[in-house]
Amino acid sequence: MTDIAILGDETTPLLEFRNVEKRFGGSIVAVKDLNLKIGRGDFVAIMGPSGCGKTTTLRMLAGLEEPTSGTLLYNGLPVNDLPAWKRQMPLVWQSYALFPFMSVLDNVAFGMRSRKMPKAERNKRAQAWLDRLGIGEMAARSPSTLSGGQAQRVALARALVLEPEVLLLDEPLSALDAHMVVRMQSELAELQRSLGITFIYVTHNQSEAFAMANRVVIMNEGELQQVGHPMDVYRAPRTRFVAEFVGANNIVDGEIVKVGEAAYVVDTPIGKLTSSNPSGLEAQTGQRVHLVVSADMVHVGADHSDESANLIDARLVGESFVGNVVTLVFETNGNYELKVQLQQRALSDLDLNINDTATLAFGHDDALLIPSS
Repeated sequence: MTDIAILGDETTPLLEFRNVEKRFGGSIVAVKDLNLKIGRGDFVAIMGPSGCGKTTTLRMLAGLEEPTSGTLLYNGLPVNDLPAWKRQMPLVWQSYALFPFMSVLDNVAFGMRSRKMPKAERNKRAQAWLDRLGIGEMAARSPSTLSGGQAQRVALARALVLEPEVLLLDEPLSALDAHMVVRMQSELAELQRSLGITFIYVTHNQSEAFAMANRVVIMNEGELQQVGHPMDVYRAPRTRFVAEFVGANNIVDGEIVKVGEAAYVVDTPIGKLTSSNPSGLEAQTGQRVHLVVSADMVHVGADHSDESANLIDARLVGESFVGNVVTLVFETNGNYELKVQLQQRALSDLDLNINDTATLAFGHDDALLIPSS
């Protein structure tokens, strides 16, 4: 697998995985041949379904798991054998892992005790970070009296008071309610920008990753699937897995039957569709492909005179509302489901009811081609 750089100077990344593999019990492969470079000051989100290897990857960085093979480098130096406490990469846990028998202030100051820092100095620094995170008045309280959002701030203060170059976060927002998640996403992103610290953030929630990170890493079954800017990954998935995992994509299987100057013609179960192949796939006639088009790129009731559009007649069978965005589910004559995402106001203008038939359309510039595995 080719090394993939994430920002920064490609020759001197802050962190690097070189052919890293992690096995459990000899036969269970949690991470396979991982090659990844992470630059200074990046906010990197590692995403994937449960069991994909993302948390194991984070734990290897933290020094809590040792790679079975391969090399981990930090500032160009191997750290495979370096214990966790010497790596200075604090990990903010999903459960926050605060000490219940210590005050909030003592929890934040705890890490500085091992550095032999005088008590007055460590308490001063701990209080300063609590103030910075807006919970300075809670210094004397017990962690058991804190809300989820307050406990998360204490866990962040405990990690950041050590002034690390890298901060590791393992799904730290999963225990918060939806309103607090949105608020903390904004605060985490702003905190990372202001500090310039490299954040490595593990999550299964793509909205969290896209809201905060400047790079996303998609994993599945221990393997790296795609790395890139959030918008690039969202709009140009490279594999069927990424297309299914990210966004709301329509995926239609087919075979290329014509390679034209302006577009490829793909024979599919719902008819012949065209794609200008913006994904850059080196495709040829007879090749099996997945044609992918994002649900928000599909239009309802399009102008039939648009020669560049793919036109499909389908029946509305379902609706799903999330805030001001609605996802419509259509069914074609071949029982293929196609999704359309639009604003609530646009749906009102269409005046569509369940079982109504409509023409769906998307331009060939909006249809990606992914090789069929």
